[in-house]
Amino acid sequence: MTLLRFLSLLSILAVLAVPARAQEPVRFEPGWYLGGGISFNDVYAYDDQCWGCYGSAEYGNGDSSFALTAGFRATPALAIEAGYIGESTLRWNENVLLFDDFFEPYVADSMIDISSYQISVVGILAGRLWEGYLRIGMALWEAESLQWLTNVATGATVPRFVDDSGEDLLVGVGVGRNFGDGWQARLDYAFFPIDDKLLALSDPYEGYADYVTLQIVKRFGR
Repeated sequence: MTLLRFLSLLSILAVLAVPARAQEPVRFEPGWYLGGGISFNDVYAYDDQCWGCYGSAEYGNGDSSFALTAGFRATPALAIEAGYIGESTLRWNENVLLFDDFFEPYVADSMIDISSYQISVVGILAGRLWEGYLRIGMALWEAESLQWLTNVATGATVPRFVDDSGEDLLVGVGVGRNFGDGWQARLDYAFFPIDDKLLALSDPYEGYADYVTLQIVKRFGR
């Protein structure tokens, strides 16, 4: 998932770097669009005092699900969009952690089922063949986490179940390749915060979910 995330961001940056003359826009008409495809989902922990402190345990073990998109493109540079990422089962197994409920070091192993709706405003760098996107909006997510917490000193295992939902800031970038008759292939990356307890985290660590989607989009209008 980490390699997929890196390649997705690299391809998006490459399109955004294309000279303006190669991105000459076509005639535009406002219109609706629908899309669907596959989503690769993951969770990760971020330390706001030290980026990357978890090392190899920073990201979880991801899963795939389906993605659906519907939107209205009002101008060449602006669209309003709603989406859904289907439920996926993610695994988070942190090496050693200390969190508020137990006050002792534990090894955590969590299975997290998560799905989300998104509502966002999309800024678009329009071109004849390629387009770049910047997304800002809200993620309305639901998640369940089944956790096994093993005490480092005693070896005792404590089960814990967390059921939570939230509405949080969504940020993302993307790139699209236009084809004929209003069809487009689109690659997106986005992330949003989730409740730290889903990953059995304590301060200063923060939990996030992210996803990479590959979708086919049909536009009704240019």
